[in-house]
Amino acid sequence: MHTVNVGRDYVAGIRRAYCGELSASRVYRLLAEQDKFAEQRPKLSAIADVESQTARVLEPIAMRLGISCGTAEIEGIVRRRVTELGALSWTQFIEQALVNWPPYIAEFEALAESSPHDDRSAMRLLVAHERALVEFLHLERSQPHAPASVDPLRNYLKEAAEEAKRPSSGA
Repeated sequence: MHTVNVGRDYVAGIRRAYCGELSASRVYRLLAEQDKFAEQRPKLSAIADVESQTARVLEPIAMRLGISCGTAEIEGIVRRRVTELGALSWTQFIEQALVNWPPYIAEFEALAESSPHDDRSAMRLLVAHERALVEFLHLERSQPHAPASVDPLRNYLKEAAEEAKRPSSGA
């Protein structure tokens, strides 16, 4: 593998994304365990799966760049977010996410634009994961009891799994 020089903004963006995916996967797993969200458990689990898969996609880049996410830092974020989100109703959760999640698409697109060639596949999946999450939110808001709202999440997981089977161009 050859060394690629990247800027501080790129490293900071990867750190934010990677650590964010790690903490988000834990947050949504813990929310799925709450009795309050028993009806939404499969949906929260699917969100957690998407976040987890995206962290796995970013992990080789994070490792190459020397990025690690402190356990104490992650656990602090997870505790705070589980408390905040656990206080919301499902409808409030969806409405809040519809405000908070879409800006990540533009942030991740900008990160993808600045990425080295070898990272492009992972960056494409980073953007795709956020688009799938936002599509899920729109479907969930319009049809909260429709099981099909998780289809964008399942489609992303399938796409990421297929991408993982492809040989890496950067090795």
